[in-house]
This record gives sequence, structure tokens and C-alpha cells, in this order.
Amino acid sequence: MALYLPLIIYSVLIAVIALVIVRPLLAYRREPRMWAWALNRLAGISIVLFLFIHIGEMTAMAWGADAYNEAISIYKQDWFRPFEVLLVGAVVYHGIYGLRVMLLDFWRPGARNDWRLIIGGAIAILALMGPTALIMLWPAIS
Repeated sequence: MALYLPLIIYSVLIAVIALVIVRPLLAYRREPRMWAWALNRLAGISIVLFLFIHIGEMTAMAWGADAYNEAISIYKQDWFRPFEVLLVGAVVYHGIYGLRVMLLDFWRPGARNDWRLIIGGAIAILALMGPTALIMLWPAIS
């Protein structure tokens, strides 16, 4: 049970951070660029928080194989698979959004084509995550 405590703490932190990011957006203009930015921040923070969880579970190896197996047993549960898909989705989204930002910064007509870049990024994310989610969730589905 003690090994699940960091997961609970980080889940609460993600919820608090999500409120800190999303709450100002609700009072501001609701443009796709703002939501793309907020989702990028949330994806980046989620990736970093998972990195801390991952480092915590890897330190369980110092206490032996049984402690490590207990620490990673959560990843082998069927109910955890959607969270793994969300993590991969966060990494894919964060990467594609980063490419969009690079194009906006270094490609001269990038600002004029911002809407096209948002749509293209969304299509790329769906094209990458559709098959990936199916492959990752297939053992739990079948």
C-alpha cells in the first residue's frame, strides 16, 4: 500500500495543476490556440509527474526484486491500460505541439497558417494515436 501513496499524491497534484491551468482559460477568450496551449502545458506536466513516479518505482529495485515487482504490479492491471494510453497520447501531443511551435517560430508563413497547423497536428495525433491505442488496449479488450 505504501508504494501506491506516490501515485495518489501525484494524481492529486495533476488535478490541482489542471485547475490552475484551466480555470484562467474559462475567464479568457476560448480560442483553439488557447486550448492547444493549455493542453500542451497539461501534457508536459503530466509527463514530468509520471517521470517522478517512474523514478520512485525504479528506486524500489534497491530493496530487491520482490519490492520492485510489487511496485510495478499496478502497470500489469487491466484497469491501468487506459492511463498508459493517455501517457503515450500526452507524449505524442506534446511532441506534435512542439513541432507546431517550431514551425511558428522558424517558418516565415507559419503565423498565417496557424489554423492549418492546428488542424494538421490534430489529424497527425489522431492518425498516430488511433492504431496505438488499439494495439495497447487490445489485450484488455479481447
